[in-house]
This record gives sequence, C-alpha cells and structure tokens, in this order.
Amino acid sequence: MELPDGSKEAPLADYMVSSVDFVGWDSDLSQIVEYFDAKGPKVDFAPVAGRSGEIVDVVARADVETLRGYPRLLGGGSVGPDGELMVGAAIGTRESDKVRLEHLVKAGANVVVLDSSQGNSIYQIEMIKYIKRTYPELDLIGGNVVTMSQADNLIKAGVDGLRVGMGSGSICTTQEVCAVGRGQATAVYKVSSIASQSKVPVIADGGISNSGHIVKALTLGASTVMMGSFVAGSSESPGAYMVQGVVGAVADKGSVLKFVPYTVQAVKQGLQDLGAASLQDAHDLLKSTLRLEVRTGAAQVEGGVHGLVSYEKKPF
Repeated sequence: MELPDGSKEAPLADYMVSSVDFVGWDSDLSQIVEYFDAKGPKVDFAPVAGRSGEIVDVVARADVETLRGYPRLLGGGSVGPDGELMVGAAIGTRESDKVRLEHLVKAGANVVVLDSSQGNSIYQIEMIKYIKRTYPELDLIGGNVVTMSQADNLIKAGVDGLRVGMGSGSICTTQEVCAVGRGQATAVYKVSSIASQSKVPVIADGGISNSGHIVKALTLGASTVMMGSFVAGSSESPGAYMVQGVVGAVADKGSVLKFVPYTVQAVKQGLQDLGAASLQDAHDLLKSTLRLEVRTGAAQVEGGVHGLVSYEKKPF
C-alpha cells in the first residue's frame, strides 16, 4: 500500500492526531456528550486524561449514545476519602496473604474481604485481629457465617461487616458436599439480629435470583445483597471462563442498562407496599409489626402466574 506521497514508509506520528483535546477522568455524561457534539460525527472516540494529564482511557461515541437514556446509571459511585472511586479486594487467611494485603493497601484499596465459605475459624479470627491491628482505618468484611455464635466471634475480633450465606448460591455445593449450611432467610435474620446490636452491617450472599428475594433479604435485616448469578447472564458480564466447582449455562438477560433499573424500581415498590420509606424503616418494621409466613405449595402456585393456557414474562 502506497502513501499519498508515493512512499511505502512514514513515521506513525505523521498520521496521528494530537491529543490536545480530551475529557477529564471525572467528567459526567453531559460533558462527554458536549465533547462529541463539538467534534462532529467524524470523531468516534474521546481520550480520557488522568489527574497528571496522561491518557488513561478512551470513551467510544457508541457507548455514550447507548447510555444517553440512562444518565442515572452514571452517577458518581462510592467515593473514598481520597476522592477516587472505592475499590475492594479479597484475600485469604494464609501468611502469604499478609504480603498481598500490604500491596493492596499501598495500591489504595478501601475495603478488604476475607474470602471463605466458613468464616468462623481460628485462621480468620487471627487474620481479622492482625488486619485491624496493622491497618485500623481499613474496612474489613468477614465471613461467611450463618449463625449468631459465628457472627459474634467475628464481631468480637473486629470486623466492620459480615457476609451471610453458606451453600445458598446457585453454583455453591457446600451443603451438598459438606452437609453444612443453612436456609438463607433464616441465616440473614439470625445474623442480623446480633450484628445490629454492634451496628455491623450484613451482606446477604447467595440465593438472590429476583427482585423479590432482594426485598426479603433487606427486610430480614441485610444492608445489601450480592448478586452473582443475577447478573451473570447480562451482556456486560465477562466472557472469560473461570471454572470453580460447577460449570453451567445461564439464560441471556440482555443488558444491565435495562434490567437493573427494572430491579431497582421493583425493590422500591416492594418496600413501598410494606410501608417502609427507607432501609432503616424496613429493619424497624421487622422488630415491630412486620410478619413473615411460610407459604404452602398451593399458596405459592396461587401467588404466581396461573390460570393461563400460555404466557410470556417480559419484566423489562
């Protein structure tokens, strides 16, 4: 291929566009849209500059066009004391994890999760004490636990948050293989009842497959929920295969830009129907007038879609 001047070689810099114009790392959607509008239709990418002026990322016009209808999804996020987005990391309880932790703290991690299917162990308790002694300002999430006594041990050791769930995840085999675990609703309720006394938030980890499960977890005392399989079928989920325990296929759910707003609205509606204006209201209701009942099989059928020859669910 010949170049316009007839030669076959030329410095790449002669054909590169100078990056004098860029968008800042903290730009919101409207500022990025203004950049593309000013540049015209021929510019498809916008360089993103960091605090010191170096190019750290690129924003595509196509992505901006997709997100125009969902500006609320592009909020500032959870920001740490340094003004940057908060970042968490998971570690184990081995001695080598102390070295990993040191590097994570230096890199700016805001929260660390001790990753274990059974968190009530001498290894995790000792690691909790070490972390809070060495890095007292670092937020630490312990777990997983499912009983009040397990939670109490980790709270006394110094955790700032607890993950609750054992064998309740969609691909978790702990209950099947080890015969250890607990029903997720009971686990969340029991752990939350003791964790709330120390103002330690609880994360419902596992068993969340629809918006109704989120409402149940929050009203039973959880402060937030983990949603692994819930978003695994989204268009934005990673494509790389990382096999751990069970390999399976999940149904395509489309983009998170559609089903996340739907889920948020459904959870809001559920709390509204309960008469809770906030998460704290939901927790307070559990201690006063809110009652939970176990439904029979017939009641579950009655509470779902029934009486139709055929139907198609279109949640969003």
